[in-house]
Amino acid sequence: MLKTCVSTGKRMVPALVAASFFGMAGCASNEPSPAGDRFALAESTIQRAEEAGAYEHGGAELTSAREKLSQAREAAEEGEVEMAGRLADEAQLDAELAMAMLQNAEAQAAVQELRDSIETLREEIERDAQQNQRARQTL
Repeated sequence: MLKTCVSTGKRMVPALVAASFFGMAGCASNEPSPAGDRFALAESTIQRAEEAGAYEHGGAELTSAREKLSQAREAAEEGEVEMAGRLADEAQLDAELAMAMLQNAEAQAAVQELRDSIETLREEIERDAQQNQRARQTL
């Protein structure tokens, strides 16, 4: 039986090579493309930024992100895969910048609120100190 397999195996080698090649090509096409992943990541980052309200403090950056993602899709349709990926990456970064600007504005507002609270406390302490000093003087 081994002799049969070896003798028929010579004829089957090209067929097996072709079958394995087409099998690998089929597997490769079922995997998501890196550009597709980059589009999905850019889209989700833009969506998160919009949901967070980033238009208020990073509107220009968020608009730029949407435009670049649209340009990336157009480039992909034209077969310019490298350009499409680069534009998708830029769109993601613009959306992240819009989010960072929103977070910065929120942090600045929190800092100002803390400063205002500290100032109010200082005024209260000063008022109490003055009242205590007057009370001692009247004694």
